[in-house]
Amino acid sequence: MRAVTTDTAAAVLGVSRRQLDNTLSRIGSAALDTGRQGVARRIPIHRLPVLFLALELTARTGLPVRRAYQVAAALAAGAFVPGPYLRLEMDLEGVRRTVDQRLAVAIETTVTPVRGRPRRTLSRAG
Repeated sequence: MRAVTTDTAAAVLGVSRRQLDNTLSRIGSAALDTGRQGVARRIPIHRLPVLFLALELTARTGLPVRRAYQVAAALAAGAFVPGPYLRLEMDLEGVRRTVDQRLAVAIETTVTPVRGRPRRTLSRAG
């Protein structure tokens, strides 16, 4: 499974890393498997379009992030029916194209931050 760092995913989605972390913690384990402390979070590439749609739904409709993610996942799967008199359309191919274009740029431009304690250097005097 191909995955990207949180910084790269945030660049693709057009949000700050902190906003993405907050979004992911609100969504819970529906978006990502739980990891362990001290290991950089990796976001599967196939989840990026759904996260993109969830952020759009939240921004445009005011839906809570968790519910927006559920609706976005159902829309991406083609299984969302809001009601007998309602119809919600989206351009899934357009979303995927946008995410793919942004991903290509983000992979080239995003620098992975150094994690952990700096390595100890041995200097030899004399």
